[in-house]
Amino acid sequence: MKLTSIHLKSRTAGLLASIAVALASAYGQQYYIYNGQQVPLTVVPEKVAVRSAAATTDAAQTQRAAASVASVNAAAAQSLGLPGWSVVNVTASQNATIRAQAATAAVSNVSSAALSAVQTLAASPNVAFAAPVYSVAGQETIPSGEILVGLMPGATIQTVLSALNNRSITGSTLVAGSTYKLTTSLKNGADVVALANSLNGRPGIAFAEPNFIQTGAANVIPTDPLFSQAWGLRNVGQSGGLSGFDMAATTAWDTTMGSSTVTVVVFECGIDPTHPDINATTGRDFTNAPVTGAGPRPTGNEGADNHGTWVAGCISGRANNGLGATGVAPGVRIASARIGVPTSGGSFMAYNEWIVAALDWSRSIGARVTNHSYGMGAPSSAIDAALLRARDAGIVNVAAAGNSNVPMVGYPASSSYCLAVGATNRSGGRASFSSYGNSLDFMAPGEAIITTDRVGVMGIAGDYATVNGTSFASPYAAGVAALVISRNPTWTAAQVEQRMKETCTDMGTAGFDSNSGWGHLNAARALTGGVIPPQDDHGDTLATATSVSMPSTTNGAIHRAGDPDVFRFVINSTLEVTATTTGTTDTFGDLMNASGTVLASNNDANGSLNFRLVSTLNAGTYYVRVRHSSSSATSGAYQLVLTSRLPAAPEIRVRGNGLEIVNNDSTPSATDHTSFGQVTVNGGTIDRVFTIDNIGNADLRLTGTPAIIISGTGASQFSVLAQPVTTIAATRSATFTVRFRPSGSGVFNATVSLANTDANENPTSFAITGTGPVILRDDHGNTFATATGVTVPMNIGGNLEQSGDVDMFRFTLSASATVTLRTSGNTDTFGYLYNSTGSLITSNDDGAGFPNFLITRTLTAGTYYVKVAGFANSVTGAYTLNLSR
Repeated sequence: MKLTSIHLKSRTAGLLASIAVALASAYGQQYYIYNGQQVPLTVVPEKVAVRSAAATTDAAQTQRAAASVASVNAAAAQSLGLPGWSVVNVTASQNATIRAQAATAAVSNVSSAALSAVQTLAASPNVAFAAPVYSVAGQETIPSGEILVGLMPGATIQTVLSALNNRSITGSTLVAGSTYKLTTSLKNGADVVALANSLNGRPGIAFAEPNFIQTGAANVIPTDPLFSQAWGLRNVGQSGGLSGFDMAATTAWDTTMGSSTVTVVVFECGIDPTHPDINATTGRDFTNAPVTGAGPRPTGNEGADNHGTWVAGCISGRANNGLGATGVAPGVRIASARIGVPTSGGSFMAYNEWIVAALDWSRSIGARVTNHSYGMGAPSSAIDAALLRARDAGIVNVAAAGNSNVPMVGYPASSSYCLAVGATNRSGGRASFSSYGNSLDFMAPGEAIITTDRVGVMGIAGDYATVNGTSFASPYAAGVAALVISRNPTWTAAQVEQRMKETCTDMGTAGFDSNSGWGHLNAARALTGGVIPPQDDHGDTLATATSVSMPSTTNGAIHRAGDPDVFRFVINSTLEVTATTTGTTDTFGDLMNASGTVLASNNDANGSLNFRLVSTLNAGTYYVRVRHSSSSATSGAYQLVLTSRLPAAPEIRVRGNGLEIVNNDSTPSATDHTSFGQVTVNGGTIDRVFTIDNIGNADLRLTGTPAIIISGTGASQFSVLAQPVTTIAATRSATFTVRFRPSGSGVFNATVSLANTDANENPTSFAITGTGPVILRDDHGNTFATATGVTVPMNIGGNLEQSGDVDMFRFTLSASATVTLRTSGNTDTFGYLYNSTGSLITSNDDGAGFPNFLITRTLTAGTYYVKVAGFANSVTGAYTLNLSR
């Protein structure tokens, strides 16, 4: 997939409306890539994120950095709570001017003010980085100056970076697994998004996305300071509830209250480790703040600071200790992973990188459950990959569906590697705020939940609180998962998830429905009811298929004779999909549509034990079935790898000086040879060679006549010396040469265009520029009639301004005399002596002082002429003519 990136260079300070309109038009619709699909990024108007050159959380630093930018209201800077980061506002009056001009230009301008302010701020030496604030699924998201990339199996970061050869990428750091963080030299967040998009689909790269700073929304509604009856654990009709509608926790506790060997990691802004009613163990801070005790502790008194303690109490509030609330799994341990910095309103800010690192840390400490009681706007391939690694290690990931009351589950609950939990009320229905949809797995109590609060004045009241939200349905479900694991410690994550789903109590439609998933979670049945799930890691049918992302790599195993594994994936546009297995198990693969019709099958790819299926598919739901090639085989491990790309198509890339030139690049640069520099002599030339790469998977054809066209006001000053071949095979390259030969002085601008069969970049174009030589005003006459009169003796300076230029001089003798004529200087001159009628008397090329000429002649009284010319009529430059007796 070819993704256009726009690299904008520094502009002068001040915001001009015309620039703003141009920026909005140049960047166009903005997006990033998640699971191979475009996720729209909506620019929040009149708001810009800034990281000051001084690493501080003090908003005043940003105020000082932005004070010189006329379009920015620096006084309104608000700290994000992350080192150096603040948000500033674009002034309303300036924005009104931009909107008026944008309307005239018929360009959508809702984001032009913010984009222009970003560009202006990025040029300031006091600003390290500036970025638009984007909205994704209603939540604010900010691109940092970093990119997260996941590598394909067998790829190394060294080979990937070497192939990219992008000077904007300045370093790489391993985050976790095969996910790396790339640092860049870019200062504009929109450019970082564009660069990340351009990396997707490059060899060895499974995914690439900005290391977003995201707003994690807790969406909590505290109510009573204390509520003595936890109806979600045991509902006896208190406060008018539906008696018996609960998770049957007290019955489940007859089997187990949870094992102390089971650890649940709470992903929050910290918990209160001093609370006597929480079974906490040592945690870790991923926000670079110091860890204290069993924390990490909350750092302030915002809503998100309290949120983690509320969540922890739902999971592992101690039982039988004579204190307030009880969690659903009081015997298990809580480990706090601090992955966010709280902001006002109950939300927090977090880098995607922090969540990825925390998930891999959870694996390293042997945790079996992670809880994510937050929602993020922008889904992340890097977080998905970390969730998958955790799940493959036996960890059950549980997340809150969201509090928006819409038929769409939020992220990360919508990830294929998380259980998505909605909230119920005490009356037996879905809570009014709870989100729902096809990604929902089941429901758990989430309204009027009694739980632990931070101790003392930092809490909302009395060390315990009653709260509402899917944020508390999720930890209830995480606690039930911990109970199931406590009883069945050898079960895989898939087995635990299957048991929790199949033992739910229906809330209406039998089986699965989008309003309540598989129903209401029942802890007692999950522990004691039904048949123990078979030792199988993936579903055997379309109905029980394991949902996976595109692209993805999933571990699987054949556990019994005839055991198939079925995987479900969704694509949102027409793509060429490849499904293959790796490993030593002899696998057979089937690709099926949503109805179960087999579209393609394969046994062995290139004579190996693994299969390879390649099909071009329209948008929709599809399934891959993996089975052993022998129906009697009883075991074998494998990996299923899913990748996608646009259907076979050419993909053009143009390079100058080995560096990629992005399509529509309007800012020529000497580094990529689009700026030719200055021709220093008249008639001089500069040649530049450009390379056309076809990085697609089909022939690329150049369709223009000629193939390379030069247009623009300065087009006549450029020419194509060597046109490229018109058909370039996949992975091959061709070159063409452009010559700059200016006819005069000044700056000449033109555009190079290549019409081609890359549908996404037809035509491909880029700007070029060059500067002609300085041509001086002719200082002496060129003919006998216009010759410059001189006397003998004397010295006179002259200049040959252009090729073919000559200078003529006239002198008169009153009596016979021997006259010497010579030039001095570094210009290679040729001299001629004529009589008064214009007849040549003599000439000379080089005198003793080469490259100057020397003429000595005895002349009678009369008028004579001297002509000074450049050698071969082509040399230009200054000289001095000396006449003496």
